[in-house]
Amino acid sequence: MEQVPAALALAAALAEGAPYSAPPSGRTRWRRTIAVGDPQAPLESLLLILAAHGLLADDGTLFDDVRLVSIGDHFDWGPVRDRARATYDGLRTIAWLSSHPADQVILLAGNHDLARVGELLHFSDERYEDARREADRGYRDQQPQRPEEHFCATFDLPSWEVASRDLSAFRASQRDWVATLLRAGRLRLSCSIAGVLLTHAGVSTHELDMLSLDPVERRDPTAVSSALDDKFARAVRQWRGDPFAIPSLHSPGSSQGEGAGVLYHRFTTQAPDRWSTRVDGLRRRTHVSALAPALTQAIGHVRDKKSLQLLGLDATHATVGRLRSLVVDDGRWHYAPRVEPSAPSPDASVLVHLDGAMLDCDPDAYELYDLDRRAQLARP
Repeated sequence: MEQVPAALALAAALAEGAPYSAPPSGRTRWRRTIAVGDPQAPLESLLLILAAHGLLADDGTLFDDVRLVSIGDHFDWGPVRDRARATYDGLRTIAWLSSHPADQVILLAGNHDLARVGELLHFSDERYEDARREADRGYRDQQPQRPEEHFCATFDLPSWEVASRDLSAFRASQRDWVATLLRAGRLRLSCSIAGVLLTHAGVSTHELDMLSLDPVERRDPTAVSSALDDKFARAVRQWRGDPFAIPSLHSPGSSQGEGAGVLYHRFTTQAPDRWSTRVDGLRRRTHVSALAPALTQAIGHVRDKKSLQLLGLDATHATVGRLRSLVVDDGRWHYAPRVEPSAPSPDASVLVHLDGAMLDCDPDAYELYDLDRRAQLARP
């Protein structure tokens, strides 16, 4: 696939330059509109997946009549031995995607993306290396140099694990890109395409309540997306020197605890505990019964194995690369490794899961979501 080396070369050149977002193309019709799960993997893996589906042109960019939605989380992946590559590839990934017209590649924000301007806002590269080195000793080596709460207070981070694993591939240059894309309106909280609401982690009735939508708007993916992005844009305009947050929807982590809200929560059948909901009301776990009714949504954020565990199912044979669906209808729920062709009833909640664990999947086996057909994208 000669398109992939061309794309890698382009991404490398872009990553060396200043943060940049290409303007819209003005195109009104697209031959295909595709959504891809969390690209927390080498950029080459993402490009091989796109090439295998016939989406990459010879110059290393998407064909100009293909529209792509990236579901968020463009940073942080892999074990310690891959940190240097993960750090560099995160920057190359966001740079390559942003070089496409803003109406061709839609970039949704994930919790790892906003962490660059949230939990990590005030870190230099040197200070974060100090924090990560100490966190590795506590989390990975089990040889802490001091109690974890002292580490958290010093660096204003939630835990050793967050620094050593969750946000392990940070560099300040990534923050510059995220801040630029936020202020340019390129990094979005949601979009609505072909009757599907796309966000990084999904919308529940709790978020709909915070948006003050009327009964008709709550069932309209376009109205929900518009309300989410209006609140997001307002937060960006008001953002000054504090860690970025979205009032009543998203709060970053700190020494007081991990981040929570619409980019962090995961749906579960387990009863809430003290860790599920923070004192400010933002959630890290949301019961499936609160999944927004009468909406079809597509999300990333959670792999099959984690979903199975949260739903109380056997995770022994968890899949990688597969699209999955969680359907809640009339108090009953069903989760399966496929895309539901249609909602069982007008009031049903459908949550299509796009995060196929890209890092652990053969690119030839990774499934993409065809938004026009609401189905797995067929290969050429």
